[in-house]
Amino acid sequence: MKYMSKSVALFLGFLICAMPAPIAAQSSGTSAVAQIDSDCDAVLSATSQTTPVAVVLHGKKWVVVNLAQLYLAGGPKNPGQGTPHYAEVYKHGARYVYVREVSFDKYSQQHALGLCYRNDGTLARARQAKTIPALSSETAQRAYYAADGTLIQKTPDFNEKDPTVVKNFNDLQYFSVLPPPS
Repeated sequence: MKYMSKSVALFLGFLICAMPAPIAAQSSGTSAVAQIDSDCDAVLSATSQTTPVAVVLHGKKWVVVNLAQLYLAGGPKNPGQGTPHYAEVYKHGARYVYVREVSFDKYSQQHALGLCYRNDGTLARARQAKTIPALSSETAQRAYYAADGTLIQKTPDFNEKDPTVVKNFNDLQYFSVLPPPS
């Protein structure tokens, strides 16, 4: 039998076109995101009782300050007043693993960013929100990254062009002023 009937060919064509995308490709991205969320949530939980290293952009230079100085200078209690850009850098064990960075625009509108890093210093998850509390809410915009820096998944309004989303911890603007994490 050299030729197949037209109806069989149409049926096979329909089956091929109607096949869903490979399940493994879909679930691997989903499982990677779930694993990143689990890891980052564990990091946040572990660092919640620790004191972060606070850094403030003073002019064009980042400087380390204590939290009391940060709050007196403006910080989260007094948005837009004297502290246009600061970060709180958290460590777990002998590594920095999480950054909460906050900036204010000229209208005193807050922009909050949460960066969760793997032990090797690569970015795992980034969250963007209008306030610090919103970073932990479902309304936060999120992006998930593979260890090589490629984007795995993001929410529709996540701003990939945000220059403060840094894929390697050592490339943060204030990395050089941070004390060793040990």
